[in-house]
Amino acid sequence: MSVARNIFAVLTALYGFLVLHYLAFSGFDFTVLGAQVKLTELDKPLAIFTFAFFFYLLARPGYPVFRFLKSVAKDFTYPVISIMVAGFLLRLVYLSYTNFDVRAHDVVGHLQYVEYILANLSFPGRGACWQCYHPPLYYALTAWAYSVLKGIGVQNIYLWLQVFSILIYYVFLYYGIRIIKSFIADHFFIIVAVALLVFWPSGIIHSARIGNDVLFYALYAGGLFYLVRWYKEGVSRDLWVAAFVAALSILTKSNGIVLGGIVGMSVLLKLLLEGRKIVPVKLVAGAAGIILLGAILGFSGGIISGLKKEKGDWLVANSYQLPANIFVGNGPENYLYFDLKSFVSEPFTSPWVDGKGRQYFWNFLFKTSLLSENEINLKINRVAASLISVLFLVFLLSFIFHFFSLGRDKLRENAVLLFNIALPLIALILFRIKIPAACSNDFRYIFPVLISFIVLLTQSFMAARDRGRGGLEIGGYLATLAFLGSVIVFFVNPAVSQS
Repeated sequence: MSVARNIFAVLTALYGFLVLHYLAFSGFDFTVLGAQVKLTELDKPLAIFTFAFFFYLLARPGYPVFRFLKSVAKDFTYPVISIMVAGFLLRLVYLSYTNFDVRAHDVVGHLQYVEYILANLSFPGRGACWQCYHPPLYYALTAWAYSVLKGIGVQNIYLWLQVFSILIYYVFLYYGIRIIKSFIADHFFIIVAVALLVFWPSGIIHSARIGNDVLFYALYAGGLFYLVRWYKEGVSRDLWVAAFVAALSILTKSNGIVLGGIVGMSVLLKLLLEGRKIVPVKLVAGAAGIILLGAILGFSGGIISGLKKEKGDWLVANSYQLPANIFVGNGPENYLYFDLKSFVSEPFTSPWVDGKGRQYFWNFLFKTSLLSENEINLKINRVAASLISVLFLVFLLSFIFHFFSLGRDKLRENAVLLFNIALPLIALILFRIKIPAACSNDFRYIFPVLISFIVLLTQSFMAARDRGRGGLEIGGYLATLAFLGSVIVFFVNPAVSQS
């Protein structure tokens, strides 16, 4: 019976794919064994009905998709699921007053890339549009989503692409929460960490953007989770999956190479600690080969461009077109100095204005980690943004003190998390040195660092409790509540003000 059910599920999946293809491309026209198959007329309502029926079949109890969703729900408690639902609703509130081109990064270039694929059924050259130098995975996926939305008659496609981005971002949250649960066992502190991850303000902004960042975050978090599980449990399959997902992240955005480096560092540490009997050479070679293949495919366009000595940087093809006034200082003081006064007094930052901290690496990094490089210039939002900045400094101090208090065993236990902070930061500093523009300093390039930061921050609250430092523990809870409250006010206020 189960075999017949699985065969039926496969057949319905194939049928659903055929319906999707029809809706996307308005028919079929191909040749099989010399016979032409051409179908360009089909009752669209009937097609939509059968497509919905296909999803109904997959969602029935006992079918693979239903079992998968049920297993996902089992991973999370009701408080965690409630926080995720609340976070989704807050994102919809943000979406209600945020058009696709508001607080966005190069969205026109991203859409040109997608529309080129749809028009030509091929990938563009590096210079065909502003973003066309990026690896193609996100754009191929979004082109498919775009064509389906258009095929079923959706009018406001860009809005639904923003919703599509939010759904992808929830994959990042799913794996981020699973990583949290890998390091924190106490249910109360899991809720604290999950609330910070779901309601982190820049995450709300990034999730509603059309661009390849959001898929990069999702893949990176997935790869990091499987790497963490392999490091802790030693199951070979998890390392294979981590390597494969790392390769996919490189094919989404070149920043994914950092995840490949974290995989390499974690494997090397495990080899040093446990030896080759625990970590087979064949496993290491296979994982390295997968990541190397992803890197070759992901960087091939830039490498070829560099060998041909084409105009533009081999890594960022449009860097020579950046306006002169976005470039900043590139001396030691730009990386070593932190301007505390401007960080506290200026609620927002800007890649164009010196007085808002863009000249200093740490100022711009921390500000963009909170509210990106954009602003909502309402009075209540300015107050909320300032409070968010101050509370972040409280979190940062707690994180730093906790890090320096970690013993050797705890450092080993948290090694993957620490690699996930150190390597992205090093990569971002090198990138900022290579192309000394304010936009090269944006936290969005290393956003998955947030997972490690939140886990270690929450551990600092736990450590305060375990050491009997009640004042610090209560201070951490109050700071967290104030931070979350400020974030909610920040994103709800513009919707209320408009009404």
